[in-house]
Amino acid sequence: MAAGEPLLFVRQASGLTRAISSYTVIFFGLGLNFLPFQYFLMGNISFIFPGVNLVAIYFFGGLFVLLEVVSMALLYVAMPRSGAIYLPMSRSISPMLGMMEAWRSIIQNPTQRGVTAFLGASQFSAFVILTGTFTGSAGLISLGKAFSSNAWNLVAVGLLIQIIGLIVTWLGPGIMGKWVAIFVPSGTSKPGGTRRLVEAPTTKSSPRRTRTASLRPPPVSRLLSRLP
Repeated sequence: MAAGEPLLFVRQASGLTRAISSYTVIFFGLGLNFLPFQYFLMGNISFIFPGVNLVAIYFFGGLFVLLEVVSMALLYVAMPRSGAIYLPMSRSISPMLGMMEAWRSIIQNPTQRGVTAFLGASQFSAFVILTGTFTGSAGLISLGKAFSSNAWNLVAVGLLIQIIGLIVTWLGPGIMGKWVAIFVPSGTSKPGGTRRLVEAPTTKSSPRRTRTASLRPPPVSRLLSRLP
């Protein structure tokens, strides 16, 4: 770049226009408004009406979740560069709502995850007690009760859960894709199936490929074709 030339990135517009169909409008209206009923079905009905069929509750609640997921998928497909919910919201409804959602995520998400990790640690002690009850192990029952009696134990396990989540986030979703490419096909009945999925094919004309290409996760269609 010559001296004094302004640093400006210019990209020509493609002229692409996007339009939503009635099918998309229906999913937006249904999915985004049915989601609260999913929480009511899964979280409250089992306490209001003891003895209800939990499988049926989660099935019908999952249908509402599916509508919401499809709605969000359509939004993100229409805006492929969006990284969070605040971008589709600001572009489709109002920039002010998008800014409010961004601050909500900054303040509420860390608080919610910390509380969830603490509650998850308390559920771990309940799991140990139930395991001891089913197996008849008095030691496991005593261990679970002793673990839950001290709140600092729950805080320590909650911090451990947060650290594990931090490591996964720091590594990025790409490393998770590589794990899926390695472990998902491990149940295939064909010998060497996992190796063939992960390693890049070699030929006489190209005996060796780069490490980046060999570690790239295979397409989903190839993964599904390898499953028994």
